[in-house]
Amino acid sequence: MNRLLIIILFVIVQTTALSQAYDSISVDPELKRVLIDNLGKSWMEDIIPFERDEHYNFFAPIYLNNDTLVDFVYYDPSGGEPFMTTIYLNTGNKLEQVKSGIGSIYRYDKPFLESPSLIHFVEWGCCDDPHNIYQLWTLNNDLISESDQYHFLEETQLPKDMRYSFSISVQNTPYTLRATPEIINENFHYHYDKGNIIAEFSKGDIGHVLSTKTDSTGRVWYFVIMEKPSKVGYHNYKIYKDEKWMGWMSSRFVEIINGR
Repeated sequence: MNRLLIIILFVIVQTTALSQAYDSISVDPELKRVLIDNLGKSWMEDIIPFERDEHYNFFAPIYLNNDTLVDFVYYDPSGGEPFMTTIYLNTGNKLEQVKSGIGSIYRYDKPFLESPSLIHFVEWGCCDDPHNIYQLWTLNNDLISESDQYHFLEETQLPKDMRYSFSISVQNTPYTLRATPEIINENFHYHYDKGNIIAEFSKGDIGHVLSTKTDSTGRVWYFVIMEKPSKVGYHNYKIYKDEKWMGWMSSRFVEIINGR
């Protein structure tokens, strides 16, 4: 992955929890009703009956683009386990859908009015599927672009704050990527075959560090996005083994590259 792209995606000046963004916005209830009614009937109303007032509650106000009009995120049942997230921009007299996906917004970042909105979106696995996908959606000029897909397994400990610091090169074969910043080699979770190990990587494989944590023994752990592995090796979730995976890696046998 290009270093500049990583910086654009993960260097976050200020993080705003989505719930805080919703709670801080006051919207005229009648204006909200008019805008939502203009969208017409939701397809979900034919599948999961609910009161019209409850339907309005699925729309959360948020400021997304660089105008002063309040926009909305529609968060509703999808018919399965995950929820569906739909993003609407306010054009002044109506709402226009710009993005929809099965999953939820994990975090939302917009430090200044002029800044592009960075939407951290997670597509959660359905029906006891442990496989999840993390993406960044960037809103610019009323268009949303997607980052690469970053895969992670259920029970992976995601840091509260993620920002690109440097890249690393693995110096040992095999070298493990783990779900949590600790060494557990057995009896971790029923979705895992070998403790908290997600996958094994080889010497020369590249990762990008987004966070660090020190455990009780003094070992420093890196939360990383690992590039696709150069060799075939153990992977807990074999179907997607040739993708970019997120997890924790010990700092002991890695070389720092592209450091700032």
